Amino acid sequence: MSCAPVNRLKRSIGVIARYAQVPVQTLIIDTDSPMLRKGWRFGMRPSLPISYRLRLGRRFDPSPDVDAFVAELESYFHTELRRGPSCE
Repeated sequence: MSCAPVNRLKRSIGVIARYAQVPVQTLIIDTDSPMLRKGWRFGMRPSLPISYRLRLGRRFDPSPDVDAFVAELESYFHTELRRGPSCE
């Protein structure tokens, strides 16, 4: 399984943050189940119980450079998801 399952982020997150002048707060959700990950088929039954761990991530202030903002956010997610329990 890939440890950094992040698709390319859309510019819209940076545009919204810039125009609204609000920061973007990240949240990392770790789980011990493959349920709802890429490749999970609808209707598949997961093994129970399922454990989740939520981590409050970094907060990103809005930037006038939307492309740089999105690139930094994407890089952050790739780095953080490599640290998750499924990659250890």
